[in-house]
Amino acid sequence: MLFIFSFFYFLIAVFVLMGLLYAPRKRGKVDGVSIIVVARNEENSLPDTLLSLKKLKTSFPKEIILVNDASTDRTLEIMHKFASDNSEVKVIDIKVKDSNLLGKKFGITKAVKEAKYEYIFTTDADCIVNENWLSSATPFFAENVGMLLGHVEYFENDFSDKMRNVEMLTGTIFTFSLASFSFSPYCRGGNMAFRKSCFLEVNGYENTPKIASGDDTFLLQKLQSISKIVPLYDENSFIKTSVEKGKKRRFEQTKRKYGKNFLMKPPHLILFFFGIFYHIYLVYALFIHGFDTTLTTLLIAKFFMEYLIFIIGVIKLKRRQYIFLYPLFIIFYPIKIIIFSFLGYLKGYRWKSDAKIR
Repeated sequence: MLFIFSFFYFLIAVFVLMGLLYAPRKRGKVDGVSIIVVARNEENSLPDTLLSLKKLKTSFPKEIILVNDASTDRTLEIMHKFASDNSEVKVIDIKVKDSNLLGKKFGITKAVKEAKYEYIFTTDADCIVNENWLSSATPFFAENVGMLLGHVEYFENDFSDKMRNVEMLTGTIFTFSLASFSFSPYCRGGNMAFRKSCFLEVNGYENTPKIASGDDTFLLQKLQSISKIVPLYDENSFIKTSVEKGKKRRFEQTKRKYGKNFLMKPPHLILFFFGIFYHIYLVYALFIHGFDTTLTTLLIAKFFMEYLIFIIGVIKLKRRQYIFLYPLFIIFYPIKIIIFSFLGYLKGYRWKSDAKIR
């Protein structure tokens, strides 16, 4: 039984490796870009985000649509001040939210409808964009491309932040590789782009699960079915963000992140449960048989296959400095995914500043 499961696991790894070797081509040209930022009670982080948006360098026109998502702090005031100094900025103030579109979904939907350009980029109110964010990404909007997937990484203050970036890179490498087969399971809402026409064609977030997070994953699931998805490996397209402050907020953030795993499409859900079962079965085999020659060889082969994928991925993403941290990270990563996926789905989580458990 172990060999059968291992065969399928290594087969999946081969597909990931093949997808990772694919190199997207620059074929697109845009006539303008709309940038959407939805913020709820982000008075502390929003000014830095807006400053980074102001520094963007482009050879085409752009507009910035700021959506105040029923904030109770100075978020709206900060938005209006920024708009008064920049003619390309538009502010949308949401006072009453749609109960069917939780989290950022309602804000994004309203902003997309008011966007005047076909190409839409989204980021979060606690993110810092590279000045070449748009210029490095837009050339990949070829005629048949409906969505671009970007990478998000953390500012690093200590070793734990480095390990979190290894985690982010691992997720990015996996979803970027499967984009080649139009099979990506998730993406980063803090760094994604899509065509307005494609968003409207799939009716946006209509008929998606009613949870606060998932604006990125659910849109990817829809757009992936009608258009091509392209990952962005250029480091100029990367976006930086800060780790949530406080253990409780980081705990809720992790539950939000992994709790969506149970709401993926059936093929991805099957893949997810297979991964859980396979790793549990490996632990069981170790408990029963110990490190015998066959099982040890299998574990070594598994580790080096995964390590090879990670190395190729970080080289493509120009993040070689994390190569030697991977062996430390991979010891606990499967356990973390399993625990927080179940916690997020069964116990719920808090959305940003909300006190209510979703």
